[in-house]
Amino acid sequence: MSKKVALTGATGLIGRHLFKALVERGDEVTVLSRSPSHAEKSLPGAMAYIKWDSQMGSQATGYASGLDAVIHLAATPVMDKRWNGEYKNEILKSRQDGTRILVSELGKSSPKPKALVTASAVGYYGVSRVGPLSEKDHPGMDFLAEVCKLWEGEAARAEEFGIRRVSIRLGIVLESSGGALKKMMAPFKYFIGGPLGNGRQGFPWIHIDDVVNIFLLAVDTPSMQGAYNATAPNPVSMEKFSELMGKAMHRPSWLRVPEFMLNLAVGEGAYTITGAPLVLPERLTAMGYKFKYPEAGEALRAIIKKRE
Repeated sequence: MSKKVALTGATGLIGRHLFKALVERGDEVTVLSRSPSHAEKSLPGAMAYIKWDSQMGSQATGYASGLDAVIHLAATPVMDKRWNGEYKNEILKSRQDGTRILVSELGKSSPKPKALVTASAVGYYGVSRVGPLSEKDHPGMDFLAEVCKLWEGEAARAEEFGIRRVSIRLGIVLESSGGALKKMMAPFKYFIGGPLGNGRQGFPWIHIDDVVNIFLLAVDTPSMQGAYNATAPNPVSMEKFSELMGKAMHRPSWLRVPEFMLNLAVGEGAYTITGAPLVLPERLTAMGYKFKYPEAGEALRAIIKKRE
């Protein structure tokens, strides 16, 4: 049976794929966007396109009434710019304020939506920790960990209105046309690829197809509640991931990028690359979810084949 779903962040890296999957399976999708006209041009096929943003919410009333689920992806990208005080505040506010506003709007709906499924991130666990880590582990203490705690805390308020809440702690999403992988592939193309930092840090990756499947599972499964790690079940170190990327691209992985150069290039945010932990999807595994791409080498080969 088709479902009625509202989606924020539909034009983003994950949102584009998730929107397509929802429409293809016959769901009635309402897109909430800062620019409804742009969203309609780039993502045709929704039931409605409603103006919504993370600071003002929406002037439309009743858009969430009776929905099966609201999927909330909209947030300022973490690594699009060099970090400074202003950009860090934007990263935080887009997540904390945006989720608070959305939950308040859902709480005023009648009847209320059955579920709220929000993005979060494995940044919740902090950096430079001995892993692998699971959902049972405590949060970290750095900036991104604090952002994720506040983000999930605002989402959890939906439970006060009787709305089931699921927070998907995303790893590094592997996708053919954008995101971190596209940036990492560029030096390999010119035979100057290699690991970032010392290579011993974790690389908690996940293929975009599994990300989409996990969000759909969260929409469809009433027993899912709380936080779930969306990372592949076989995490690897940065060194190993770079080696596998080189093999998939038929290029060497030899030119290590030292930490000080990353600091020069991206600023304070470099620590999220050089100190990432290994993270396991313990709750998804326990409920029997079967990953389409459990191995990094297989995932990379599929993505590179799609790009060719």
